[in-house]
Amino acid sequence: QIVYYAIMLAGIILVASPFFFVGEAWSRAIRRVINPFSNLQPKTAALLLAVQPGSITLVRGEELLMTCRATGRKGQKVELDLWPTDDKQSILLLGRLNGAGEDEYSFRVPKIVSAIDYRFRVGDAVPSERFRVDVVPPLAFTSIRLAITPPEYTGFSPTNFDGLADKIEIPQESKVVLSVLCNQTIAAARIVIGREPPQPLISADNGLNWSADMTVNSGRVMTVTVADRRGTELATQIKFLLLPDKPPAIRVIAPAGKSVLGAGSVPRIEFEVTDEYGLSRVQLQRGDRSENTAGKGQVVREWAFKDDIGVTTNWVGKPADVVLGTVFRLVAYDNARPGEPHRAISEPIIFDNGTAAAMDQQNQKSAELAERLLASLRELQRANLDQTEKLVAALTTATGEQWGEVQGKQTTIRQMAGEILKNPRRPLGPLTEGLQRAFSGAMREVIDVLGRLPKSDGVEK
Repeated sequence: QIVYYAIMLAGIILVASPFFFVGEAWSRAIRRVINPFSNLQPKTAALLLAVQPGSITLVRGEELLMTCRATGRKGQKVELDLWPTDDKQSILLLGRLNGAGEDEYSFRVPKIVSAIDYRFRVGDAVPSERFRVDVVPPLAFTSIRLAITPPEYTGFSPTNFDGLADKIEIPQESKVVLSVLCNQTIAAARIVIGREPPQPLISADNGLNWSADMTVNSGRVMTVTVADRRGTELATQIKFLLLPDKPPAIRVIAPAGKSVLGAGSVPRIEFEVTDEYGLSRVQLQRGDRSENTAGKGQVVREWAFKDDIGVTTNWVGKPADVVLGTVFRLVAYDNARPGEPHRAISEPIIFDNGTAAAMDQQNQKSAELAERLLASLRELQRANLDQTEKLVAALTTATGEQWGEVQGKQTTIRQMAGEILKNPRRPLGPLTEGLQRAFSGAMREVIDVLGRLPKSDGVEK
């Protein structure tokens, strides 16, 4: 029994004695032997504290910085194991622990081009896990497609365009389906047309293909913006030519200008109406000249059409259709649908039911009035010229008030000339053009010179 106790004591001494030499490392080892399933880490001379950045995804060409923090006994190696996908495995020695506390060690890849696995090892510490750095190409558009369906009334067929290469034309009110594909899955996408609010795109396959349905009525540029799962955004502009649906064009062939109806004559209007996509109807409306009745007058006649792009026709009325103050207008409607059609209104068409003799009498009165104005203008101009010559002769003593009086009279003369030129009957006949040149040129220049004379000195004066 003494021998048994001696053996037990010797065993206890044998197991416990290393504790006094290696400390806690031995006690941890004993506990791990007793409980093999324990999570207790072995006591080491080095300790790996943290690794950055862990497993991440980078864009090709970005910088990769791998860093670890460690502590432990001086002299322990700090190594980095690398497994690049385009090269063989390598082991890099980053340095040794200095034993003075926590140390940080890093390795920098200026521009990463392919995926890589990495792991840090510090002395006898448990190595870090094997981290993965995936590499993706820079975010880019692979394709942008536009499927355009013009309004049915235009007669255009649906068309597909390459948004990255084609010259795009979109008829107004077209339905457009935009499809976007990038070189990687993206998290969000949107489109903005002109100044309209942004419209989100929708993906039905977890971020690979994106699309949006819209109706295009305005603008010249579409801006498509996508964002990847890292928050990086990419935008491109798609220019397009909007083909607007213009109102119809109306040309009145006859009468050309104001028309006078003699005794027993009837009003007659000949006109042409065109529209790029087609007409639905044309109205002849009658109203009062003293009121703004454009587009709101009484409908005298209406012509219906079925998508005609151009028509030429006429209307012949009765003498009773023209009374004092009557004005006619043509109102044309295109075939735009749905919604309100586009409308065009012609210039006023005026018939006077006075006699030719009455018109001649009116022209004679107008000519006589213009002649009197012209005679008065000549007398004023002659008198002002005489006064100007007297002031020029006494240039050094003439006062500013005297020059101002001459300038005021010259301004009045030019205003009278303007009144004569405004007369639509052109009472001066062929002399009108000469007066117009003087009104725009010499008459205006002399007023400016007369205004500067009082302020001039010496040679300039």
